[in-house]
Amino acid sequence: MTLTWLPMRWMIPLLMLGTAAFSSVAFYFYETHQSIRAFEHSKKEDVFRDLFRAASFAEYMLLRQDTAAVTAELSGLATEEGLGALVLVAPDHKVLYASRVAWLDEAVDSIDEDLRSLTLSTPQRMQGHAHFSEDRNSLYVHFPVRFQGDESDIRPMNYGSLVARYDLHPTKQQIYHDVEARLRLFIGLFSLISIFIWLLSHYALTKRVQRIVRSAEAFASGDLQARSALTGMDELGRISDAFDQMADQIQTSIRQQAKLVSAIETMVECVFITDVNGNIEYVNPAFTKVTGYSAAEAVGKNPRFLKSGEHPPEFYQAFWSRLLSGSVWSGQMTDRRKNGDLYYVRSSVVPVTDEKGVISHYVAVQEDITEQLAKDEKLTHAMKMESLGTLVGGIAHEFNNMLAGMVGNLYIARQRAAGKDDVIESIDRIEKLGYRAAEMIKQLLAFSRQGSSEFTSLDLTSFMHETIKLIHVSVPESVELSLDLSDEALVINGDKTQIHQILMNLLANARDAVVDIEKPCISIQLQQIQTDAELRKEHPDAVDSYAMLCVSDNGHGIEEKNISRIFEPFYTTRSVGEGTGLGLSMVFGAVEQHNGFIKLDSTVSQGSSFKLYFPLVDENPHEVDDKQEFSLGYGEKILIADDELAVRETLGEVLVDAGYQIQLAVDGAEAVEYFSADPESFHAVVLDMVMPRLGGVAAAEQMRRIRQDIAVIFQTGYDHDQMTSVSAAVADAIVLNKPVDPSKMLKIIATVVASGK
Repeated sequence: MTLTWLPMRWMIPLLMLGTAAFSSVAFYFYETHQSIRAFEHSKKEDVFRDLFRAASFAEYMLLRQDTAAVTAELSGLATEEGLGALVLVAPDHKVLYASRVAWLDEAVDSIDEDLRSLTLSTPQRMQGHAHFSEDRNSLYVHFPVRFQGDESDIRPMNYGSLVARYDLHPTKQQIYHDVEARLRLFIGLFSLISIFIWLLSHYALTKRVQRIVRSAEAFASGDLQARSALTGMDELGRISDAFDQMADQIQTSIRQQAKLVSAIETMVECVFITDVNGNIEYVNPAFTKVTGYSAAEAVGKNPRFLKSGEHPPEFYQAFWSRLLSGSVWSGQMTDRRKNGDLYYVRSSVVPVTDEKGVISHYVAVQEDITEQLAKDEKLTHAMKMESLGTLVGGIAHEFNNMLAGMVGNLYIARQRAAGKDDVIESIDRIEKLGYRAAEMIKQLLAFSRQGSSEFTSLDLTSFMHETIKLIHVSVPESVELSLDLSDEALVINGDKTQIHQILMNLLANARDAVVDIEKPCISIQLQQIQTDAELRKEHPDAVDSYAMLCVSDNGHGIEEKNISRIFEPFYTTRSVGEGTGLGLSMVFGAVEQHNGFIKLDSTVSQGSSFKLYFPLVDENPHEVDDKQEFSLGYGEKILIADDELAVRETLGEVLVDAGYQIQLAVDGAEAVEYFSADPESFHAVVLDMVMPRLGGVAAAEQMRRIRQDIAVIFQTGYDHDQMTSVSAAVADAIVLNKPVDPSKMLKIIATVVASGK
C-alpha cells in the first residue's frame, strides 16, 4: 500500500492537533486513575484508624457500662464528612446506636441490607475489616465490639459489631472536576504552544516549500519563466537555488528542441524515429495523415505493421544489412495504410549514433509518391489506349469493308446455289465465321469509339427486364442469379446493341469467375444514383444523376497487379483459346461512348463488382417495334423436355405458332416415357442438358436405342466447349447454348426435320 502524504500546511496542524488530543486523553485517564486510587487508599486508612479507635473506646466504655460515653463518642464520629451510616449492634442483634434515629433500639433486621450482613459476619471474624463496594463508590468498615456478659454465662464475654458506611461518590466527583480543570489548563497551554509552532513552521517552512512547489508545477505546466527565487542559507534556500539553475538549463534546451520539433512537425514528409531494435518512439503528423495510424497506435510498435507484402525477404535483408553497417539507406518501397490500401514512398533511413559511436536510433523520412505514380500511370495508360484506339480503329474499318463485301457475295452465292444443300451448308459455315469476325470487329470499333452506333432515348429499366429474360439462361443452373432492378423508368441516351453486348460480356466474365466456387452467385443491380461529393471528386465532369448498372459475383476475384490492365484490348488471364481479351475492352469503350464511366471493386477470393454509370436524360424512351421472321412447320411433332417451366412452355408456344405439334416433358425420364409410347410420331427432340431424375444426354441415349435416326437438339446453360465431350456420346446431336434465339431454333428445327436427322 502506498502512503499518501498531505500537504505540509495541513500535515503540521493535524499532527499537532492529533498530539494534543492524544496527550489530553492520556493525561485525563492517568490523572483521574492516580488521584482516585490515592484518595481511596488514604480514605481507607483514615476511616479504618478512626473506626478502630471508636470501637476500642466503645468496648472499654461498654465494659464499664457507660453507654452515654459510647453514644457521645459515636455521635462525634457520625458527623465526619462522607459517613453515610454508623451502627453499633449488641450481641442480641439489637441496635444500640445508629446514625439514623429510626434504627435505634430496633432489631438489626430494620437497617439496610448491606449493613445488616456486615453486623452478622463481624463477630465471626473477630477482627476489623474494610472493603469497597463493587462500584467503589462506598467504603465499608466494621469491627467486633466486646460486651460484658452475665456471670452465669459459660462465656462471660459476648461480641457485637460496629459498622460504618462511607459515601465516596461526591469526593470522587470533585476529583474528576479537579482533573478536568487541570486538563483544560493543559489544553490551553498546549494550544498556545501549537499555534506558535504552526506560525513558526508556516512562515519558516510551509510557505517557502509551497513557493518551490508552485514554481515547479508552473514550470511543469509549460511556464518556462517560473522560478522560486528563495533567499537564505538553509536547506530550502539551497534547494530553491538548485531548482532555478536546473530550470534555466531546461528552458534553453527546450527552446532549441522546439525549433527542431517545429520543423519536423510541419514537414509534409513522414518522419518517424525508432530505437536500435526498430521500435517506434516518435512520429510526426504527416505520418498519421499518410498511414492512417495515430501516434498512440504507432509508438512502441515495430514499423513492420506497415509492410505491404510486396517486397521479398531479400529486400529487407539488404535494407538492414546497409543500416547495420552504419550507412544511409535510400530507395522506393511499398507500404500499407491502416485501411488496407497500398501506398508508395520514396524513403531515406539514417542510423543515429551515441557519444560512443554505437547506433542508438534510426530516423526515417518518407515521401508519399502514390499520387504522382498514379498520375504518371494514368498518363501512360491514356497514351497507350489512344495509340491502341487509333490502330484498332483503322484496322477495324478495313476489316469491316472486306467483311461487308464477303457477306454480300455469300448472299449472292446462296441464291445461285439454291437446291444444292451441300454448297449451302458450306456457305452457312463461311457466313457463320464471317459474322463471328464481324462481332469481333464490332467490339474493336466499340473499344476505339469509331463504330457506328444508334443512340436513342432508352428506358434502361424496361430494356434490362426484357434482356435478362433472354440471357439469364446463359447462366448455369448451379449459379444463383440475383436481380435487383429499379421500379422507376431510367432513361438514358443509349445504343441497345452495345448495352446488350455489355451485359453479355460482364455476365460471361462473372460466369467464368465463379467456376469451382462452392455456392456461386451472380448479382445484377440497376438503380438511380445521385452524384455526391466523393463521386464528383473522382469525376469532376459528372452530371447530377446516373443509372448505375452493377454486375457482381462471389468468384475468385482479380489480382491487384491485373486490375490496371483489365480493360486493355487483347489482354486476358485465360489460357490460349479460352478468350480473345476484347470483352472488357469493348465494355470500356461502349461505356465511354455513352459518356459514362466504370468503377471496379475486386478482392481476391471474395469476388468482383463492375459498376457502370450511364447519365440519365429527361426524355421519353424511343419505342422500337422489333419483328422476327420465323420458319414455319407443317404439323411435325416435336418432343420438348426442360425442367424450367418458363423455358419449356415458351419454346412450346413458339413451335405451335410456327405450325408444329408439341409434347412437353418436365424431365428426361418423362420424355423417355412419351417417346417409348410412340417413337415414330416424333420428328425431333429438344432436350435440356441438366434435369432432375434423368439428364438430357442419358435420355437421348435411351431414345437412340429405340430409334437411331431421331434428331436430337440439346439446350444447355453451360459453354458449348465444356459440353462437347459429354454430348459426343450422342452422334449428330446439335448443342445450343442458352438463350437460343427463337428464329434460330425454328431454323434449326426446320433443318433437322427436313434432313430427317
